[in-house]
This record gives sequence, structure tokens and C-alpha cells, in this order.
Amino acid sequence: MNLIYNEVEVLDKLLNEGKCDIKKDLLINILIKYYYANGIENNLDIREKILETLYKIDSTATRNVWTGCTQGKIERMVSAIKKGDVPLELFEVSDVDIYEEELKIIESASQVRYKKFLFILLVWAKVYKKCYRTVIKEEPSFLLKKSKCKSGNDDYRMDLLGELRELGFIEANYINDKCNIKINYLKEEGEIAFTVDDIENAIYYYLNWKGEKWIKCSECGKYFKKPKSKANNIRYCRDCSKQIELKKASERVKKCIKKQGSEV
Repeated sequence: MNLIYNEVEVLDKLLNEGKCDIKKDLLINILIKYYYANGIENNLDIREKILETLYKIDSTATRNVWTGCTQGKIERMVSAIKKGDVPLELFEVSDVDIYEEELKIIESASQVRYKKFLFILLVWAKVYKKCYRTVIKEEPSFLLKKSKCKSGNDDYRMDLLGELRELGFIEANYINDKCNIKINYLKEEGEIAFTVDDIENAIYYYLNWKGEKWIKCSECGKYFKKPKSKANNIRYCRDCSKQIELKKASERVKKCIKKQGSEV
């Protein structure tokens, strides 16, 4: 993933818990904006603050390693911030609205894989738009995985993009080995069909809209397909249900043993 759309959450986790799950170069972008916004505008001072922060999450790296990764990036990004080319605000995209008209266009596609992929492209286009980006800059393999479609090899992915381009759904090209995708069916307003508030698992919203029954496990957070024989209020996936039942059984045994002991 090339776009970090939850920068506020990432920064909060880093500063308060010392944890970071994203690529180092993407983290540095967030830190540059954070320190610049807090009144540190000199490139060298920003670098020192970033180095201090990076050491906290990886004290094994040498100063030369960190410095080489930050110096040029800081200079370029601070210059872009001063020119107004890079927004200073930290992004926090929590949800996107999907319109009926957008879904109608997606449903006009002839193949299921087209539809699923086009939906994920729509979601990410909206996320990118909220982060002031006009095109999606993600690898097609990443987007195909998000759509629960076969990702295939480079030829397969290029053929798929070419087909959707010929059909008029998208515009796509490669620049410096990175794929830029612009969709032609994003609407500025309309009747809301549903709101996606779990960006990483957006495809399940579409599948549910199509009539499938996918549920987010209340315990582990993974999505699972609702078994036909189960009640509508099912909350846990199979694995979590087993663990919960085992825990309940263990607690019942403990209570029973404790009760027997008190009666002796």
C-alpha cells in the first residue's frame, strides 16, 4: 500500500506505544508533516527530531542508515509544503459513501471479476480523493487482492487493465514502474447506497449488497460467510466460537469444583 490514509492513527500509535506497522519511507512523510506543523521548519532540526523518533522503534540501526533515508526526502517535502504542493494536514479517512449510480455503472460490466475490481477501484479512488490525490497509485496486484480476485502475473494484470480501459471504465498507465489509475465513474454526489467504514475490507460491503451474507467476527475482526443453518444474530467465526465455548466450559468446571469444595 502506497497511501497511508490513517496518518493520525499511525502517528498516535507511534508516539504513544512506540509501534509502527508501515514502511519506513511512508512513516517519514508523516513525521515531516507532524514536526513542521509543530513549528520546526529548519530541515536539519526536522531531521534530528525524526532520527530521535526512529531510534525509538529501531535502536539497532546506525545513524548513517537513518540519515541517508531522511535528508533528501525532508528537503524535497519541506519545499513542497512551502509551495503548497503537499497539504500539511494529517489524513484520517474513516469512511466513504458509495452512490447508487456508481454501482449501476459497475454492474454494467460483463464479468464478475470486472465488477469486484471496479468496486475496489472506486473505494480507493474516493480514499485518494479525500487525501487530495487525483489518481490511484497502487500496484494492481494489491488492488486485486483487496477485491478477492485472482491477481495473476504481470501479463494477466496488464491485460485486465487494458480491457477495462478499452471499455471506458478507467485510464491507466505506468510511470517509473508505478501504476497510475484514474476511474471514470466516480460521482460527486447522489443517492447513497451504503457507506464503507472498514476500508481494508471494503469488498465485503459490496458482496453483502449483492446479496451474500458476510459477517465481521466480533472477536478477531475477520469476515466470514454466514452459514445457512445459523441464526441471524451470529457474532463469531467458527474458530472464535470454539475458543469461546472452550473458555465457557472451563469456567463452568472451575465453578463446579469450587462449589463442591465449599460443600465439603
